[in-house]
Amino acid sequence: MQRKDSFHEILQNITDGVPRPHIKLVIGDLNVKVVSMEPWQRVLGHHGIRGMNNNGLWLVEFCAESDMVVGGSLFPHKTIHTCT
Repeated sequence: MQRKDSFHEILQNITDGVPRPHIKLVIGDLNVKVVSMEPWQRVLGHHGIRGMNNNGLWLVEFCAESDMVVGGSLFPHKTIHTCT
């Protein structure tokens, strides 16, 4: 198992163990690029960037399954700050 897969499994187990009324925040540099597309607008909003990498796809699927959102793409940013 790759280190990344191990991290994803551990993160999933931790978030699954948090009771429903509690707020879950996953904060860190996950090296993701996400694009706002129709199937994921509930998770991403309308302000993703063009192109998505494998980490972005994993994050979107993780958030969709865990009833979470990607905060960095919910609100508009200046063009210079969209990928930082």
